[in-house]
Amino acid sequence: MAVSRTQPARAAFTLIEAVLSVLIVGVMLVAVLSTFGGIARARAIGVTEGAASGLGWALLTEVIQARYEDPDAPGGWGVEAGEDPGARQDFDDVDDYDGWVSTPPQEKDGAALGDYAGWRRSVVITTLEPINMQLTPASDFGLKEVQVIVEDPQGKATSFYALRASKGTGERAPTQDTTNVTWAGVDMQVSSDTSNKYTCSANLVNLPNEE
Repeated sequence: MAVSRTQPARAAFTLIEAVLSVLIVGVMLVAVLSTFGGIARARAIGVTEGAASGLGWALLTEVIQARYEDPDAPGGWGVEAGEDPGARQDFDDVDDYDGWVSTPPQEKDGAALGDYAGWRRSVVITTLEPINMQLTPASDFGLKEVQVIVEDPQGKATSFYALRASKGTGERAPTQDTTNVTWAGVDMQVSSDTSNKYTCSANLVNLPNEE
């Protein structure tokens, strides 16, 4: 006698289960993409902040290494006669830099810094009252504030400050002939991608023997 057997029905996804699966996968995918997007944004912010820091400190150290005032025209302000206000290599005292603006940033010799299109650097010099530095005195009391402002292509501005005194070490000439190191710099680049290039330089407070 033949015996017939009934095959058990195969389990299958219902429409609700399929929809829930799609929703779960979608939520997980959004979470993963958000995480990687946050990492990319954080990296971009870090690169931008690092570039702003390098540009700011490089120009700030250049300014404060200059003389407090021009020895040939003491008491004046800004570039002196015979100096080109558009040529930073002619600046030899701190207040020569007041009002300096460059877009894109430049080396001291006027050469544009690579990979900094859209960036802007400017300098503001003010005299201060040593006893109360909240005041801006009408005359010079031997103290100047140097402010370097760096703006990135998105318009975010970062300021760097330093004080320069008329009796500081930068005004002391060596007592004998000296070999002076006035500039140091380094370029660092990750892989062949120039967007990963970092440039940092400093003009050192180490003046030649001049009277």
